[in-house]
Amino acid sequence: MTITKGIQSLSVSFAPGATTTYPIQTTTSCSRISGDSSATLTLIRNGINVASGTSSPQSENIRLGAATYNYSCTISTTANYSANSTIDNNLLVSQNTSTANFMNLTLNSSETNRSYTYPAASNATGWFDSTAYVASPITFTLYRNSTTVGSTNPIKQETSLAVGAYNYTYHTAENTNYSTARKNYFLTISPASSSVTVSFSPSSTVYYPTATTASCSRISGDSSSTLTLYRNSTQVATGSSSPTSEAAITLGAANYNYTCTQSSTENYSSSSSVENILTVTKGDTSTRLFLNGTEGNKAYSSGGWANFTATVNVSGKTVQITSSYPGFGTQQGTTPFSYEKRLISEGTFSVTADFNGDANYSSSSQSYNAIIALDCVLKGYAYHADTGNPITSGTATYIVKETGATDSAAITDGYFEIPCSLPDVPKNRVTIGIFINSSDNRAGYAQLITRGGPFPAETQSCVAKEWVFNGTATDTISGNTIGAGNVSISVFGTSYSNTTHFSRGLWSINIYPCLISGELYTFQFAVTGENKIAVTFLKQVAK
Repeated sequence: MTITKGIQSLSVSFAPGATTTYPIQTTTSCSRISGDSSATLTLIRNGINVASGTSSPQSENIRLGAATYNYSCTISTTANYSANSTIDNNLLVSQNTSTANFMNLTLNSSETNRSYTYPAASNATGWFDSTAYVASPITFTLYRNSTTVGSTNPIKQETSLAVGAYNYTYHTAENTNYSTARKNYFLTISPASSSVTVSFSPSSTVYYPTATTASCSRISGDSSSTLTLYRNSTQVATGSSSPTSEAAITLGAANYNYTCTQSSTENYSSSSSVENILTVTKGDTSTRLFLNGTEGNKAYSSGGWANFTATVNVSGKTVQITSSYPGFGTQQGTTPFSYEKRLISEGTFSVTADFNGDANYSSSSQSYNAIIALDCVLKGYAYHADTGNPITSGTATYIVKETGATDSAAITDGYFEIPCSLPDVPKNRVTIGIFINSSDNRAGYAQLITRGGPFPAETQSCVAKEWVFNGTATDTISGNTIGAGNVSISVFGTSYSNTTHFSRGLWSINIYPCLISGELYTFQFAVTGENKIAVTFLKQVAK
C-alpha cells in the first residue's frame, strides 16, 4: 500500500498591516496552518532569510525604510509531510510626508513675519526634533536670502541687519524616508529716522556788524550722510562732518532763514530743519555834539564865532547839524564834521547833531543849547571921596537889579574892570549897582542905568538883610550935641521904619528892610531929643 505525504499549509501576516508609513515598526510572521510541528518554518524578505525555526510563527520585528518588501515563507519536508511555501507577500512602507511637523523656524521667538526699524537686533533660529529622525539621519539647513547660515541643530543667526527685506528659510531635502520640507518667514528692516539741528554763534540775535557762524549738526543718522546748510534758499555749506558750518560772516541788518538737510543713506531716512531765523539788528550808534569843544550847553558873546562839531562812532558816515538859530539851516558832512558860524542874535538856541541811520545802523542824535548874550565890561576908577586920591586896592562888585547877576574884580591902583553879562541888551535897559570896598575898610557905591528900551521884568525878589548905622546926634540949627533922645530910620520906596533910644549924644541902630540887590535906596534918619531935631539923608545901593 502506498501512503502519500500530506501537504502542509502556512501563511504570512503583517502587523500593523501590509501598508504602513516610515518610521513605524512592522512585525512580519510566518505561521503553520497545518503540517508537521517538527517541520522548519523559514521567513524570507527579498530573498534573505530573516527568521527560521520549528515554532510557529517565525517573525521579524523591524523598522524598514520606505520601500516595497517581498516576503516568502517556507516549511521543510518531514517523513509524513512534503515541503511547501507561500510567496509574493508584499509589505509597503511609504515615505513620511509630515516632515514639517518636526521642524521649527522663529524670528525673535515667533513663527511669523517680522518688521523692525534699523538698528534693531534680530534672531532667526531653526531647529528640528532629533528624536523623530533617529532611524534615518536628516539634514536641515537655514538660509538667508539663499545664503547658507548653517546646518547645526539648533542653528541661529543673531545680528543687526541693514535696511532691507530678508527671507529666512529652514529647509531639508527629500530622502528615502522623509519628504522635503521648508518653513520661511520674512524679516523687514525699515530705515531709521534721522534728525538735524541748526545753531548760531554767538547768538540767533546779534547787532550789526557782529560776525556770525551758522552750523548744521547731526543729532541722529548715518555719519556718512551729507549735511547741507542753506541761507535764504542758497547753499552756504555742505559736507559729511558734523557740524557743517558756514564760514564766519558779517551780514547786513535783516532776518535770515537757515535750513539744514541730511541726505538719506542705506539705513536712515532723510531729514531737515527749517525756519531757523538769524536776526541781525541795526547796530547802535552814538552821535556827539561839541560846542567849541564843550560837550554841553555853551555861552557865547554876541558877535563871536562858534564852532559846532558833530561825530558818530561809525567812520565814513554822514552827520548833520541843525539849530533854531535864525538862518542856520542844515549843515552836513562826513564824521567828524565841523561848522563855524558867527552868532549875532542874542538868546538861547538849540543845536542838534543827527545821524539819520542807514540799512545797518540805527539813528542817533544829541542836542545842546547855545546861549548868546551881549558881552560887557564895567570899567572905572575908585577914589576916596574926602581926599580925591585913588583907592589903591580893594574889590569892585556889580549887581544887576533886574536879574541879580553879580560878579567882582580886584581894584589895582584905583582901576577896575568887571566882566558882566546883561539881559538882552540893547533891547532893554537895566540898572547896575556898583560897590567899592577898599582894603582900609572904606565903602562906596555908584549906580548905572544903561540906555535902551524898557526895563525888563525883574526876576529877583527883595531879600531882608541887616543894615547897621551909627552917628553923633547934633542939632542941625545950633550945631550943639543932643545928649539923649530917639533916632528913627525909614527907607524910601518901602514901608519899612524903625526907632531906637540913644544917650550921651551917640546913636546906633540896626534895621532889616527887604531890599532888591542893585537898587539905589534913600535912607532918612531923624534924631529928636531935648526939644531939638536933626534930619539927614543917605543914598545907598542894596547889596
